[in-house]
Amino acid sequence: ARLISETYKCVMVVFFEESGKCSADYQTNWRRLPNSVSRIFWRDFQSETVQNPIVIDGIFGVGINRPVEGVFLEGIRIINRMIGDKIAIDVPSGIPADDCLKGEAVKADY
Repeated sequence: ARLISETYKCVMVVFFEESGKCSADYQTNWRRLPNSVSRIFWRDFQSETVQNPIVIDGIFGVGINRPVEGVFLEGIRIINRMIGDKIAIDVPSGIPADDCLKGEAVKADY
């Protein structure tokens, strides 16, 4: 988001947990976000108000080893309902790297 904001005006980070509960790398990058990047808690995010979004999926990385549930499953469902390009950073969130999909995952275009 930080790097994308150098080129694009409207960049928004939708987050699922307070940064204090996340990894040290996450916290470092969270602090480095410029003020121009909007930050919104996922429950407050209204996906239908975003016009022509490009969604970059970075919810989970390759280490997931069980079906997604709870708030993360709700988030994946919101992403999948959105109209616009969806880009997964590594693999779409919800898809395990070493096993078959059991449950739901982000339906990434790229």
